[in-house]
Amino acid sequence: MTGLYQISAENFRIHPYSKKRWYICSRCKKITPYNIHHVCPEKDCGGTLVSCDPDQARKDDYYRHEYMTIPIEKVVIEEHTAQLQRDKAREYQKKFKEGKINILSSSTTFEMGVDIGSLENVFLRNVPPTPANYVQRAGRAGRSKDAAALVVTYCGNNSHDFTYYNHPYELINGSVNPPLFSVSNAKIVVRHILATAFSFFFRQYPDEFKDIEKLLYTDGMAHFKEYLLSRPADLGSFVDQNILPGTNLHWLQNFGWLNEIQSPESKLNLFINEKMGELQRMREAESTSAAAQEYSEAEYFKRRIHDMSTESVIAALSENAVIPKYGFPVDVVDLDVMGKYRKDTDINLQRDLSIAISEYAPGSEVIVDGQKYVSRYINVPRKGGLKRYFYYECPNCGNLEISDTPIADMTECPICKTVVHTQNRYFIEPDLGFSTDKFARRSRTARPIKTYSSKAQYIGGGEKDQAYYDYRSSMHIESYKNDKLAIINENSFYYCPVCGYTKVDRTSYKNAIHEKHNTPFNAECSNDKLEHIALGHVFSTDVVKIHLNISAEKDEMITLAFAILEGMSHYLQIERSDINGLVIAEDTNRYAIILYDNVPGGAGYVKQIMNDDVMDHVLRTAQDIVNQPCCDDETTCYKCLRNYYNQSYHKQMKKKYAKRLLSAILGGIK
Repeated sequence: MTGLYQISAENFRIHPYSKKRWYICSRCKKITPYNIHHVCPEKDCGGTLVSCDPDQARKDDYYRHEYMTIPIEKVVIEEHTAQLQRDKAREYQKKFKEGKINILSSSTTFEMGVDIGSLENVFLRNVPPTPANYVQRAGRAGRSKDAAALVVTYCGNNSHDFTYYNHPYELINGSVNPPLFSVSNAKIVVRHILATAFSFFFRQYPDEFKDIEKLLYTDGMAHFKEYLLSRPADLGSFVDQNILPGTNLHWLQNFGWLNEIQSPESKLNLFINEKMGELQRMREAESTSAAAQEYSEAEYFKRRIHDMSTESVIAALSENAVIPKYGFPVDVVDLDVMGKYRKDTDINLQRDLSIAISEYAPGSEVIVDGQKYVSRYINVPRKGGLKRYFYYECPNCGNLEISDTPIADMTECPICKTVVHTQNRYFIEPDLGFSTDKFARRSRTARPIKTYSSKAQYIGGGEKDQAYYDYRSSMHIESYKNDKLAIINENSFYYCPVCGYTKVDRTSYKNAIHEKHNTPFNAECSNDKLEHIALGHVFSTDVVKIHLNISAEKDEMITLAFAILEGMSHYLQIERSDINGLVIAEDTNRYAIILYDNVPGGAGYVKQIMNDDVMDHVLRTAQDIVNQPCCDDETTCYKCLRNYYNQSYHKQMKKKYAKRLLSAILGGIK
């Protein structure tokens, strides 16, 4: 590498200070080894330098005395994060408490439940998302009765950090809402009942648990429904005595929940119909590809049919929100740190899939326990392949269309009727995670490289609820269950479907390139064709779609969406991170607001606004929030509509937009 220089150590000479002559300024008392005509080198001092003994001149200096008498200690720094295995993290915590580690660099793993009594200093590398996070992190210091606490927060160059830099007391004295969970959420309760029913059924008929083909594609599901209709006494009493008490859902008792499960729109029946429909589409696509002599494509659809048939029963039911998925976050994947012949079991790198497609994507770097690793491989199944989603985004209105089979080129956008050159692009969902390159390590001091995904995008395709209505003639509101959204990372990835080797090449946009490469275990791969792909994650949840009967630009709709979300969070006591929103185009000049649950499969949060009384309170609460005297109408702040998670929209949001639209919607309602 050119342009780098260093000074040879041979050019340095070290001399003991006692062998040199020293001078002190008669005015400012600065000590220096340099003397030119006895003039003090300090700017604007004007004092005179005279000879001195530095030890005598500084004999009463407390800090010099301390530094010259205390022994030099070795500074030991380690990191404490969820990326380490529990035993290693516990070892670091113990050594830190004993003073064998001087500085512990920590993630949010130290935010709660850790007590280091002697800890006095905490440094925060950025401003925490909420006052609750700040209280937890700052509260690690000064916990023993004789300890003092110093907490220093560094503010980054972003809107969130700047706001609290200018108004620090709003973070220190900000309100902390207590955690809230409603045990009477019917959607979640029915999910738990179904999990219980399956466990009772599989205990009695273990053969049905073999794989999804046995349960779904033969007679297993019909057998399960017959079992439920027989109303087994042990299952009924277990549900009534262990799941329903305290929920106020009395109508579900005594097998009342069977009506929910038998409904054509139940999560179970939607799951069955979706899986059966997907199997049929895969078979048709395989046949079509083979007839067109697209044999590699036909082989992919054949592998997909195999994967669908051999899928784990628990995985299929939980991923489709038929039963609860107890892991948190929802869709967690690993980045496997590879050694010479196997993965390193001392390191535990996990992320929600929606985040992992950026932070763990091939080419991205991760620092773990003092080492920097480069992601290089997308983990592929031993048999079959990862699922593909064919897609295009309309360049005119931004509408996203996704299909599990190829989309015809030069397709007309259903929203704005623009003819789109689809280029048959597709993304894969890396639900088996990623692996690192064993040898590609850059300097630990260089900033880690990341690739970045787009915001959440609306796909649709959910089942519309019967509950939809017009609010005060200002809004038409619809609710959907099992509606779909996607997050896509469109960096230019070239991927080997055999071993998962993937490279990022932003200079080339071909459908495929050829490159010899090795597998994660350093053997030469049998395939040298790398396919051009994107990475993505598709998830289903509850959605409310709001159509405004008032003329509004896109930025106005975005501001209104976040005002409604804040109103919902405050009035309905919903954790703000559990709900979110975006704006989509309905045609060239009309937009709709999409509000959705961040909870897997939906939790009925956003659907609570589907009646006049609740909507009245939500909108009035939103109006109170934007009318408070916190910032100028030409912007927003963290006291009104901004939060840690909507930073990408901050420049588009203006308080005056929400004020105008909320006033028009509410009219004269008091």
